[in-house]
Parts: sequence; structure tokens; C-alpha cells
Amino acid sequence: PPKHTTHTHPHPHTRQTAWLPCAASIQLLPVTCNPHFVDPWWPGGVLENVNPKVIAVKIPDAAHHQDLREAMPVEGQAVREARIVEVATMSAWFAEIIEEKTAAARALRA
Repeated sequence: PPKHTTHTHPHPHTRQTAWLPCAASIQLLPVTCNPHFVDPWWPGGVLENVNPKVIAVKIPDAAHHQDLREAMPVEGQAVREARIVEVATMSAWFAEIIEEKTAAARALRA
């Protein structure tokens, strides 16, 4: 992996050890994985969609969790676009959960 301005680079086994406890749940729970390419550890992150519920929202000009913070005038267009994708994706997941719970409640009453 390339060294960055912090003169650090990810440990070669970080991805395996850091994500190992999540291996089972990452297949079951919806999650957005947001590699921020300003972070020196981005090569160890999830860079491609794993499945329809585990998606990668790549943010080339952002630092760690920048997309999860309040909007700032100096942030790049990619951060703003990532927020739109994240909100739309999570809204769809919430709608799906509500639909499943509603259907289950109807089945119990039937």
C-alpha cells in the first residue's frame, strides 16, 4: 500500500484480524462501508459491494467519518454525494424492515 502524508501505512494483516469478528454479521446486517481515501488505512477497508445489504460508498476526497459529520462549506462534492447515497440506502432498509414487521404483525393477527 502507498504511504500517505502521515508517513504511515496499514499493517498487512489488519483487514483479516479487524474484520474477523464481523465476518458472520457482515453477511446478515445492512451496512454501508465508506472507504475514505485520505485515510492511510483505506486499502484495508471494504472497497466493493459485498452484497445488496453491504455496500461500499467510496469517498475519494474525505477523511475518517467526514461524511457522518455535519456539512461544511469546504468539503468536496464526493462527500455530499456520499451522504445522499447513504441516506437513500438506509431509508430503503428502514422501509423494508417496517414492511417485514408489519407483515409479521398481520400474520399474528390472522
